[in-house]
Amino acid sequence: TSGTADTSPGIHGGSGSTKAWSHTIAVDGSLSDWNTADYRPTSSDWKRSSLNAGMVTWDSTNVYLGFEHPDVESGTSEHWFVVYLGTEAQGGNQGFALNTQEPTLLADASFALAIKLDGSYAMWKTWSGQGWDHHDFSVSGGVTASVNDQLEVAIPRASLGSPAQINVYMSL
Repeated sequence: TSGTADTSPGIHGGSGSTKAWSHTIAVDGSLSDWNTADYRPTSSDWKRSSLNAGMVTWDSTNVYLGFEHPDVESGTSEHWFVVYLGTEAQGGNQGFALNTQEPTLLADASFALAIKLDGSYAMWKTWSGQGWDHHDFSVSGGVTASVNDQLEVAIPRASLGSPAQINVYMSL
C-alpha cells in the first residue's frame, strides 16, 4: 500500500509483481464504487454475487474495507464484523476474546476492529505486546456505514502508523 494511488486497475509493476487497485471510497454503505480488483477471497466464494464478499483498497489517507453478507442486514448485537490488521508494528497472533471465540491468527496483527452488526457499537484494539488494549473506534478517527447487506469502513492510515504494507484478516 505504499506510494501514490494507481490510475488504472489490474496488475502493475515489473517482474510479475501485483499491486492492488488503489482509490478513494465514499463510505456510504453502498459498494457501487468498489472495483472487481478490490474483492478478496472469503471462506465460501469471492464474487460479490455469492452474497459473501470481502473488499480492500486504500488511498493516501485511509484503508477501506467492504463486506457484503446477509448477516450485515439481519445481524443482531450478537453478530460481529471483525478485522485484524498486521503492520510493521509489534503484533500478536492471538486474537481477542469475543463472546466464546478467541481465534489464533495466521500471522501477527497489530490492530483489530470489531463492529456489532446491529450498529450499536464498534471497538478498536491495539496490541500492547502482551494483549489487546481496548479503545472506542472513534478514537482512531474511523468511519463506518452500512445499507442492507453491505458494510463499508474507513480506517485512517495514520492510526495504523502509516505503514507501507498491511495484512488484513476479516471475519463475520
